[in-house]
Amino acid sequence: MRDYIQPYKHNLKKEIQRVKDSKIPAINKQLILKFYEHNMAQELSLPRMERQTSVLRKVAEWMKKDFRKLTKDDYIAFLSWMREKEYKDGSIWTYKRIIMVFHKWLNNGEKPECIAWFK
Repeated sequence: MRDYIQPYKHNLKKEIQRVKDSKIPAINKQLILKFYEHNMAQELSLPRMERQTSVLRKVAEWMKKDFRKLTKDDYIAFLSWMREKEYKDGSIWTYKRIIMVFHKWLNNGEKPECIAWFK
């Protein structure tokens, strides 16, 4: 693993602990942590894994339901909320990309219907 100027290793450990300590459904905690382990095995960079973990935790906190049961309407509501809160276009794009990668991983490489409409 490469060395970074920023404390990404420390920040990633803190984010993993936030997932474990959060009030999100237990199944979502398990899925986020399994996705993290998958990405570690794929040798993704620490900053990327930190961002993915953070985004997925925030999505799970907002949705409050099993990732595997989310619908297109759930994501429309979530993205609308992000627009209402004036998230920047770049942040919304990042969230959508991370959600898409996660759901494709969760669905054995296939894009499930809940995110098939993402651009």
